[in-house]
Amino acid sequence: MWSIFKGGWSVLDRSMQKKLPWMLGSVVLLSALETLGISIVLPVVLLLVSPDTVMDRPYVRGIYTAFGFQSARDFTATLVVVMIGALIVKNVVSIFIYRWQFNVTSRAAAALSNRLF
Repeated sequence: MWSIFKGGWSVLDRSMQKKLPWMLGSVVLLSALETLGISIVLPVVLLLVSPDTVMDRPYVRGIYTAFGFQSARDFTATLVVVMIGALIVKNVVSIFIYRWQFNVTSRAAAALSNRLF
């Protein structure tokens, strides 16, 4: 297996070898953003289905009291707006990262094709 990795690494030019760790980091970042996007939706759905759960969960109650909300409806509406904003930011960041990844891999494929042929 190590020989396969070394063979693939030797085919890449120097600039692509430097970009490879950044590509790996961007994949990890995108995975974390997708996980965050999913995990931010579930608590909001729980509050939409059952607004009285605001006081049942200690972390939600802490946020509720820290920001001084007067009703569970106001709290839920604010969380929905925050969730939508967070998902928009996540998607915009994802678009830029996917675009960068596509550009890097396209240039690497073109350079590799030119070198091999």
